[in-house]
Amino acid sequence: MSSGCERVLEAVNSVLGKLQSGPALSTEDCEIAFLHVRRCRSCRNAMTPTEYWTFMDRMLLERD
Repeated sequence: MSSGCERVLEAVNSVLGKLQSGPALSTEDCEIAFLHVRRCRSCRNAMTPTEYWTFMDRMLLERD
């Protein structure tokens, strides 16, 4: 897993509410995480199917 994946998974965990506190994510951070997770098999495999779909749903709702 690359360092880019680690940063994206931190953003994913923040969106999923797994982190107690942390910096607020910018719109750009969310977009990067969304696109990365869609393309990166190792990031998708690091999440359960429920986590993956919850993350995707929240990102899609954020875009609207």
